[in-house]
Amino acid sequence: NITSIESAYFKISSASIGIPKVSQVKSVSVGAGVTSCPFSFDNPTVAGNLIFVMIFQVDDGNIAYDVSDGVNTYTLISYQSASTSEGKTYYAKNIVGGTVSFTMTMPSSTYAMQIMAMEISNLDPVSPMDVNDYEEHYITGNPIPVPTITTTQDGDLIVACAFQDIAANYTANGKIETQHSEGAHASGIIQTYIAPTAGSYTPTFTADAFNDCAVTVVAFRRAVP
Repeated sequence: NITSIESAYFKISSASIGIPKVSQVKSVSVGAGVTSCPFSFDNPTVAGNLIFVMIFQVDDGNIAYDVSDGVNTYTLISYQSASTSEGKTYYAKNIVGGTVSFTMTMPSSTYAMQIMAMEISNLDPVSPMDVNDYEEHYITGNPIPVPTITTTQDGDLIVACAFQDIAANYTANGKIETQHSEGAHASGIIQTYIAPTAGSYTPTFTADAFNDCAVTVVAFRRAVP
């Protein structure tokens, strides 16, 4: 039966293309007076997936640390400085799979250090990053300024993250994957959503407290057969 064969083919093809999906997410932080912040995913990662990482610290100058788990290669997406706080975002493509852990270290103690990371499946293993942009502002009200990005492929996964050097609660127009505050000194959020067609997208954030704020937006390409 040609119809049933064609139907089965399209079902298989759709399954093989897949939709980008966050497999696991975790946030960790440490407070004042320490020089290191350890991170480890709760579950083993899957080979071929992508890891997205946001790290930031408050009150110790530039972040000298670059993410390294000893197995996968992490590519820097953005480095941002917002007054006394600094943040970096990275991705590791086509990961080996298995346990992922690392420790962010600083040359001297800080008010706060924070790591937010996600494992994402069904992304292009060769060239996953489509476009990205970032900016920093001293904010005094909502909405938080966020750059607009223009994707080039249908079905991108948009990841938008923000951090401030003040504790805050956030809302977003996408799915909030994680948000976390460390005492009164630092807070961050990551949201995601699927961009169904190529075009311009502007994620939105609001917060209930305001200070120096940095935002990164990145679009990752979905895997295609």
